Amino acid sequence: MAELMALFIVGFVAAGTPGPDILLIIRTSIFNSLPEAFKLLLGIVAGNLIMLFIVYLGLGFLSSNVIFKNSVQCIGGLYLFYIGYQIFIHRNDGIEIKSQSVKVGFKDGLIVNLSNPKAILFFTVILTPFLNGEHLELKVLALMAGIVTVFIMVILLAHKLKAKLVTPKIVMAIDLVAVVIFLFFGITMIGSVIF
Repeated sequence: MAELMALFIVGFVAAGTPGPDILLIIRTSIFNSLPEAFKLLLGIVAGNLIMLFIVYLGLGFLSSNVIFKNSVQCIGGLYLFYIGYQIFIHRNDGIEIKSQSVKVGFKDGLIVNLSNPKAILFFTVILTPFLNGEHLELKVLALMAGIVTVFIMVILLAHKLKAKLVTPKIVMAIDLVAVVIFLFFGITMIGSVIF
């Protein structure tokens, strides 16, 4: 039972720390509809399950394969550039919620999650010791419950507070932070392949 609680807490804390997944969830919850935020969440969860499955099968060597790793990083970096660019070009659309939204959904959550260096490290390094022994299904369920709980809390809180958060200064700040973080992660990912 203590191990299941530890996995819940690990999933909760890891999902809540700054990174592309949580930032995209926050931005989508503020500027888009709740259904879009939950579609994005489903994509992120699907990406987490795919990574868990790869780790479980012992295919962790894929993450050490230079060609595979470089391909994932380049594709992910370019995709983060694309999302950052979309946010940047819509930054002056006004402060209306509909005009600020950048359409995202399941595939965006999946791609951002599968290319997220934080998520890749989390699953290949931190979780590997937990994924052995008995009750693997319960361990995965506890971990995913922690991850999903923090994302649902963030979605609902950001959506509830959006009336207070959608002011010209806050919108500009959110967009600036989003663009900088997405470009930073994109440059980091592509830079690690080139250099």
